[in-house]
Amino acid sequence: MDIGVWLLATAVMAGGTGPAETVSERDFVHRVLRDPRVLAMLDEPLALARADRARVGLLPDPEVAFDREAPGGRPRQDTWSLSWTPPWDGRSLSRSRAARAGLEAAKQRHELSRVELRARLRSRFADWALARDGAELGRQLATLADRLARQAEARASRGEASALTARRLLLARIEIRAEAARLEAAFAHAAEEVRAWAPWLAAGSAPERPALPAMPQDSAAWSGSPRLAALDLDVRQAEATAAAAARSWALPELSYGRQTLRGGPGDVDGPVYGARWKLPLFDRGAGDRIEARGRLAAARARRELDRDRVRARYVTALAAYAALREAAELAAGAEPAATRVLASAAAIFEAGEGDATDLLETLRGVLAGRLAALDALGAALRAHRELELAAGRALTLTEGGE
Repeated sequence: MDIGVWLLATAVMAGGTGPAETVSERDFVHRVLRDPRVLAMLDEPLALARADRARVGLLPDPEVAFDREAPGGRPRQDTWSLSWTPPWDGRSLSRSRAARAGLEAAKQRHELSRVELRARLRSRFADWALARDGAELGRQLATLADRLARQAEARASRGEASALTARRLLLARIEIRAEAARLEAAFAHAAEEVRAWAPWLAAGSAPERPALPAMPQDSAAWSGSPRLAALDLDVRQAEATAAAAARSWALPELSYGRQTLRGGPGDVDGPVYGARWKLPLFDRGAGDRIEARGRLAAARARRELDRDRVRARYVTALAAYAALREAAELAAGAEPAATRVLASAAAIFEAGEGDATDLLETLRGVLAGRLAALDALGAALRAHRELELAAGRALTLTEGGE
């Protein structure tokens, strides 16, 4: 057996030797999720909820007024007053509870957004890593096909092999070269997608293929999903909003000041005070109450429906990951056998004892099988990302700090 063919075949199945600088999924996700620009995007809804909470917690501003009356040179009357509406009528307390619940719900959804972005980053990284392995496989097999085609052409020119065999290997070389070019283009596209998220990556950086995470042991992980917690808080917020809308009476506006009268028989001054109260005769809050009741009913319905959906999604994702993980491990376990088959077929052909049909079938079989193994691994990794999305939280330690 030609030792060069054996080493080349082994390199094909092992994925080749990569550059010295490699990037793991953990490091990639860790750094991107701590990018200040990414944090700013994730924190926007949370900042808006904090702003609403701050606005509701503020006391109403008092109002200062000054009036002067001096008609036709008659005695002049000056009035200074300070007015303020106390916020303790029950509505402000309900609005404050609604804002607090809204803020807590925003925090839960912030965690969900982070998990969703994390899944997108893991997807980009997996595409990059698997595309790199596919491109390396294409390059190695194309090199091997070039070598075998040249040998067959040389033998045909010396009359040691048929011209048909040389032409068949030439066609196989063209076919494998075309597939290698497609794999190379897919790798370039995947690398561009990753660098859009991580411009700090060095030019020579290469991805480290992600390992298949272990099967989760907790079959009820869905029950702790931030999505369910956010739905509970939505109901609390809607209940508080409905309680605020149910109140029709407000406290009166209270005023106190001082009035002076000058230019008459004698100067007079003294305190003035009063109250101003709106009478809810025309039920202007009816629309708010109808809206609040509708929002409350919808929030309760979403909580009930989505709880069943979250549970069903997690159970389905767990079963899918178990099946796809097993298939990916099975495909990976077949790699050593493919290595031996490819090395044997190439060595036999180079020794002049093999058939071109067997060699071509072996080349195509190795290419198809290896790509199928990469597809199986990609499907399993995608199923695990779906499982994390269903759980609403990370299930692996692929990101630093988790």
